[in-house]
Amino acid sequence: MSFLFSRTNYFCNSITERVRSYLNSGSIFACKRFAIKNPEPIKERVALSAEKNSSCAKAGAQYLLVNLPCEKGGMFAVMLYLLGVLDEYQNGKYAGIEIQFKDVGYYYNPAKGLNWWCYYFNPVKIGNGNEKNIKSYNYSEFVSYKRSVDNYKESGKQMSRELANRILMRFFHLKPELQAKIDQFALQHFSDQYVISMHYRGTDKAGESSDGFQAPRVSYETMIEQIRKHVAEKRLKNFKIFLASDEQAFVNIMEKTFPGKIITTDVKRSTNGEPLHKSSAYNLDPFQTGEGAIMDCWLLARGEVLIRTSSNLSLFSTYINPKMPVIEVSHRYRNRAMQCAGVKKMLNKIHSR
Repeated sequence: MSFLFSRTNYFCNSITERVRSYLNSGSIFACKRFAIKNPEPIKERVALSAEKNSSCAKAGAQYLLVNLPCEKGGMFAVMLYLLGVLDEYQNGKYAGIEIQFKDVGYYYNPAKGLNWWCYYFNPVKIGNGNEKNIKSYNYSEFVSYKRSVDNYKESGKQMSRELANRILMRFFHLKPELQAKIDQFALQHFSDQYVISMHYRGTDKAGESSDGFQAPRVSYETMIEQIRKHVAEKRLKNFKIFLASDEQAFVNIMEKTFPGKIITTDVKRSTNGEPLHKSSAYNLDPFQTGEGAIMDCWLLARGEVLIRTSSNLSLFSTYINPKMPVIEVSHRYRNRAMQCAGVKKMLNKIHSR
């Protein structure tokens, strides 16, 4: 009997250790509401990345200095642009890479430093450049790359959620203080709740845009009906709604319709129909505007399901959690003539500088 007991105890301990080792390995998304763990220190991880890419870079490949493609790009237009550039780097097109958003853009705040990427994320600088081999990024090249916006489904160049997630997990490492704020918010508001994430983009989504990249505006009633439909299908009795929106009027309507159910971050929202990052009426701190957008995006990814209108912000959240079910309520316009005219217009602006 003692022998059998000993063997049984041995196997139980062995299984326990294997399970513990697997859970601590960082190879799974143990809980989608909290940060994905990775046991490697960031410096070590970047070093491994540099070694991997330097060995597969094409002969004569240059060191890429990634600057802002356009000074008037919103936060997640820029983040999606970066995914496409970093995909090219991983494919060996460049020998090294550095993200340097120097003293330009909606989120630049001189008090925080020159490079606003580093306000929110750890630096990305892999390899060494010199005057002879440094290449600044040219936005006109980007139209031929694999992209993460839904217009590109038809061309076969759309980036999958899984690929985007792998790039994101490798390069987009939030500053510890910002990660802690997101984790604390989720711990306080999301624990032991069925959370429906919803993102409603209003302001500059109203009506057709001449550049061909916008989407039709969605009514408040349509969004409310999507919530009710999901609650009925899942037969939910206890649930919360994490709501991210740039329109204060929509938040007010949702709070009246679902009293006690709405969770929001403490950010400023538009009250005049004008996008916050393009308006001077609100006297906003550029840094805080960017931080609020990032917090909303990362928190949207922690819901059980995401209901979204067409927006770069909520699209990016689907890459943070690629397994999250998504209900898309609106899509970008797919008029090819409008899209091509928009690209041409944007490139002309860049080349005319």
